[in-house]
Amino acid sequence: MARELTQGAIDMFDQRLASNPLVAVCVEQRLARQLFVEAAKSCVGIRENPPNAGREVRLFQQTVDIAAGNAWCMGFVQSCLAYAELKTGKKSRVKASGACMSVWNGTPEDLRVKLSPLAGAIAIWQHTNDPNHGHTGIVLDCDGVSFHAIEGNTRDGYVDLNGAVDQQGDGVGFTHRRYDLFNPQQGDMQLRGFLKPY
Repeated sequence: MARELTQGAIDMFDQRLASNPLVAVCVEQRLARQLFVEAAKSCVGIRENPPNAGREVRLFQQTVDIAAGNAWCMGFVQSCLAYAELKTGKKSRVKASGACMSVWNGTPEDLRVKLSPLAGAIAIWQHTNDPNHGHTGIVLDCDGVSFHAIEGNTRDGYVDLNGAVDQQGDGVGFTHRRYDLFNPQQGDMQLRGFLKPY
C-alpha cells in the first residue's frame, strides 16, 4: 500500500499552512519531521460531520485507503507524513497503512523510540480486548511522566493522566496523555510505544 495524498488533501494542507513562516524553512532545509508536526498543528479544529465523515476526514481516510465511515486516526497521521514527504522529498520508513497495529508491527524496529519521545514521534496504543485495533497520535512534547499530542478522531483538549484512552472523538485536537513505560495500561488500551517518523 502506498501513502499518497489526493490533490484535495494537498490543497487543504497548503491553505492551512499558508500563513505559517516555518513551512518555507522546513521545505528549503528539508526538515521533514518539523513539517510533519506543523502539518498536524494546522489541522487542529477539524471536526467530523457526521461521525467518521466530513470533507477533511474523508481526505485523511483516502491517503491510505480507509473505507468511508471508519476510524481515521491513522489516516490523519499518514496524511501529515505524506505532506511532509511531498514537500521535502524525504521518505518516511513508517509503514503506510490505515491500521494502527499494522503500522506498529510493519515499521522497522530501529524506528522505535527507546526512552522518551521527541516532538514528531508517533504514539501507538493497542486495544487489550481487540489486539488488532488501536489508536495513534503525534507527540508534541514529553516530560517523562506525561506527553502532549495531536490526535485525529479524538476530543480537543482531552486529558487522560489516569483513566482510559478515549480514541473515539469528533475531530483533530490537542491531548494530554500519561507516559509510563512500566505501567503502559490505560483502561482497555495499552501504550505500545512510539515511532520515529524519519
